Amino acid sequence: MKFNEVVEEYQKQVLSVTPYRMNLVDILGANENKHTKILVEMLRYNRLDGHGYLFLKSFVENFVDVGLTVSPSAKVESQVDYIDALIAEPAKFVIIIENKINWAADQKAQIEQY
Repeated sequence: MKFNEVVEEYQKQVLSVTPYRMNLVDILGANENKHTKILVEMLRYNRLDGHGYLFLKSFVENFVDVGLTVSPSAKVESQVDYIDALIAEPAKFVIIIENKINWAADQKAQIEQY
């Protein structure tokens, strides 16, 4: 079974049984670029009390399983050298986020270019 078929089957069996499920991004009809802009703005969110990187910290800790810790000095940027989004702490790490909604295909030699 192909990966996308597994994901689609999962969506049918698990996600559709919740009492009420909605995705505001899908409702708005956002394309790949809009999805990325929304994500980047969420990752950049900064509270006035100095603890504004909590969403970024949570994102990195939950989606990047290599024991990274992120600090408030991390930079979140979008559309850098055709990379949808990236999270970077100079001399420490760079996380590349390539948004592939609606089964968007990789560009020719996309990974190699990074």
